Amino acid sequence: MKRNSTNSNASFRNMLSAGAKSIKLMMVLALAGTGIANAQFGPVPVSPISIDKGMDAEARNPGGNSMPIRNITITPICPGVQNLNIPDMSYDAVVMEWSNAFNYDSLVFRFGLSGSNNFREVRIPGNPNPGRYFLQGLIAQTTYDFSIASVCGTGNQSGWSNTVTITTLHEPAPRFQNNQRNYNQIRFNPNPASGSTAMSFYSPIDGVYQVLIVSSTGKEVFKKQFNCSMGQNIQQIDLSNFAPGLYFVRMGNGSETSIEKLMVN
Repeated sequence: MKRNSTNSNASFRNMLSAGAKSIKLMMVLALAGTGIANAQFGPVPVSPISIDKGMDAEARNPGGNSMPIRNITITPICPGVQNLNIPDMSYDAVVMEWSNAFNYDSLVFRFGLSGSNNFREVRIPGNPNPGRYFLQGLIAQTTYDFSIASVCGTGNQSGWSNTVTITTLHEPAPRFQNNQRNYNQIRFNPNPASGSTAMSFYSPIDGVYQVLIVSSTGKEVFKKQFNCSMGQNIQQIDLSNFAPGLYFVRMGNGSETSIEKLMVN
């Protein structure tokens, strides 16, 4: 910042870190908009602090009289979300809770397989701050890491909160094959179907899958490769050119393969 004439204005961004308790300056500080006349010397609490107003600061000369050397506006960074907790879960979903003391432009959750550092993100509105979110699409008996961050304005995101690690519960009717979990087992809705059907499956990772559909006589009638995300995936299958009959659907990602029957009316 340049030293200009008396009463010059300047702006400092990101001078206060999220969660800071106080800032000690040889200045007069006040919440922005309240007036320097109402300020105090020395350490000034900054948590909680208004994320849209920030603080005003006025430096005094060594003599301590009221002639300001410089007026400064200090804008805090976006306050982080504190105390993320997961009070409840099922085999494919969790309930996340956190402090709703502040409102934000938005909130961002990240989650992924524990220890993988391969995260997916979900963004929701943060004004009003709901303090709770129900996240679905997880895989049973799988360990995940969860954390949350706040967003204030364009590109002003807080640091990530504490990380919560949980293992989802057993599925009520688990699908096993030779005592091994088949993560990407296929399900069709509807089945039997005509016109089209929705193919759904769970994947433990982000990856590329290939679907091959053959008739009961072994003739290949459909082949497609697509990208999928960790968790629940849904792909629409066009059956308009399929003759009525029984078909076998094979889906794989190179390491796992699933086969399911599909009846077309």
